[in-house]
Amino acid sequence: MTERPLILTGLLALAASGCVGQVRAVPLYPNHGQRFAHDKLAMLQGPIGTVDGLNVESMGTSFELLPGCHLVTLRSKIGEGNERGAWSADLHPMLFAFKMKPGYLYAFDYHADFDSAGHGQLVMVARELDPSGATVSLALPVRDGRDIDECRSWGQVYYSPASQTNPPSR
Repeated sequence: MTERPLILTGLLALAASGCVGQVRAVPLYPNHGQRFAHDKLAMLQGPIGTVDGLNVESMGTSFELLPGCHLVTLRSKIGEGNERGAWSADLHPMLFAFKMKPGYLYAFDYHADFDSAGHGQLVMVARELDPSGATVSLALPVRDGRDIDECRSWGQVYYSPASQTNPPSR
């Protein structure tokens, strides 16, 4: 028996036990020991470097945030590996200003394609998904300070990281 079926069997056992899908993302809000319901939060997923100036690289790839404007940077280096090999990419600094809504997911997806010589191309996409999972929009990196100002002046500000007040009602 090869290792592949053993790994698959282990994953099936976890799914059958109900453990899969119950891991919560890291909360990036002042929770004072209590967590908010998923429909009151925005979710952020991907190779995240910082959120609102906080370095989160070592904290995982899935985060819960209170709705509002959040400034997000990607990690400077990403990569993957498996039994066929590994790859890594150095990313130039990218800043995104998201107007995060409750119940929405903000996800960075990437895909790497390689030719026979081992050279490749990395495609990175930032998506906003509504609560049903449908893509609402694609996000572009911040072009200049006006993008940040526009995000911060957005009418639906539920929480200000600077003041740490006005959390959404539970």
